[in-house]
Amino acid sequence: MRRIQRRVLLKGAAATAVGAALVPRLAGIGFADRGAAPSPSSCTTPCGHDFAKVGGNLGNQNYTSLGAIRPGNLKQLGGAWLNRIEGGITTGTNQSTAVAVDGVLYIESAFGNVLAVDGKTGVTKWKYLQTRGSLTRRGVAVGAGKVFTHGRGSWIIALDQATGAVVWERQITGNGNMEKVAVTYHDGLLYVGTHDSARNAAMALDATNGSIAWLFWGTPRSRRARQ
Repeated sequence: MRRIQRRVLLKGAAATAVGAALVPRLAGIGFADRGAAPSPSSCTTPCGHDFAKVGGNLGNQNYTSLGAIRPGNLKQLGGAWLNRIEGGITTGTNQSTAVAVDGVLYIESAFGNVLAVDGKTGVTKWKYLQTRGSLTRRGVAVGAGKVFTHGRGSWIIALDQATGAVVWERQITGNGNMEKVAVTYHDGLLYVGTHDSARNAAMALDATNGSIAWLFWGTPRSRRARQ
């Protein structure tokens, strides 16, 4: 049942990116209730108040340990505020999921811009205007005081979590296309994969500067290429 409850919350967060949001009207529930998230001791540790990556925990289970929303009070949920992100556009390619950290929603728009929105009031705290072109997105990752997003041409961009200012940008080439791939942050590293290449790769990047910490290929090189 908690999986269903998490989907209800995520549906509201995702709607914010196209111009609406649903948050609980129940007292003591929602983004205003900022408790410390449980330490992710394993990939199956459920999320608490924070939902800092696409898929929730490191096992992508979309599962929450919060239990205040139940079948008996779902009907009490309703619209609390409206923020028409980018004017409420309905065009553009966007498959990203909003994430929530410390009561703030971090959202990628269809234009590729990143916005931080106060989950209690719906007020936009900051907006990053992308300069690398639009592409299909999955959603940002948050960690180490930064928000990590994509740019066309396999760019990884780190933004200051408090202000949205660019901390660093790095282009990762020669390993395939990173479009449609979500970035995952854990313990000082960014984990990202590529697609649309003959082999594809999985990489870990240093979250402080974007340099490649390690890389492995999905398939070996052909015999001809090894000769």
